[in-house]
Amino acid sequence: MSQKQSDTYTNSPFVRFLAPLMLILLCPPFAMVLWYTNVHLDGSYTALLQWMADAGPLEVIGRVWLPVFFGSATAWKIIGLFAATQLALMKI
Repeated sequence: MSQKQSDTYTNSPFVRFLAPLMLILLCPPFAMVLWYTNVHLDGSYTALLQWMADAGPLEVIGRVWLPVFFGSATAWKIIGLFAATQLALMKI
């Protein structure tokens, strides 16, 4: 590949914008659906695909994601304590 072709490829909108955006938007829901499949559907991808066929992919992602999206009270306390500690360390 010549230098000109290499520059054109790495400066394309897909490589610089769309590919990272797709990774940011698609990886967390995909990871949550895989986790849910392994924990609640006993690892049955057939059951997951059947559920998606019946209810639709967005409905499935919503039912999987919403109960755990904001975390637990304990998790938020840990995050708040970490943030307060970091703020105190920045001020010292």
